[in-house]
Amino acid sequence: MKKTAIWATAVIILLEIGFIIYSKDKNIQAGRGIGVDVNHPFLKKYQKEFENQTIIRAAQEDVNNDGKKDLVVVYNPKGDEKNYSIVLIYKDENDYILSKTAVAPRENVEIKFKNIDDKDNIEFIISGSKNGNYGYAIYRLEEDLEIRDLFSEDMDNCC
Repeated sequence: MKKTAIWATAVIILLEIGFIIYSKDKNIQAGRGIGVDVNHPFLKKYQKEFENQTIIRAAQEDVNNDGKKDLVVVYNPKGDEKNYSIVLIYKDENDYILSKTAVAPRENVEIKFKNIDDKDNIEFIISGSKNGNYGYAIYRLEEDLEIRDLFSEDMDNCC
């Protein structure tokens, strides 16, 4: 019995050490990863500029049809109950332009891309939940850097 307790304690300690090592970058949500390489140059620059935000999820795609991969980021400002999404629009290899923000789900966040209307800009779909309430929104980046909500379902319950 005593041996089992010692083993259980050792396993718990090892798991905690692993968790600490895995989440050593405090600006990135620990867990299943964020969807892109944590060393992505735009992601690193964004983290330095906005240290008070935890990055929840990110995905890369050319959302404004300029032939360059942009970065869609879902983040949580520390102390805020809501998550937000923003697009880091590729300007050149060292810099990006920030879009305006839109709301995003709190938990189980996923980002997908689809050219729904076969027009220039690719739409991005952000889905997720909050306290078991699921929702999603289809967004498009507009010329004025606004993230336009084309269609959403139950986002008010999951954001």
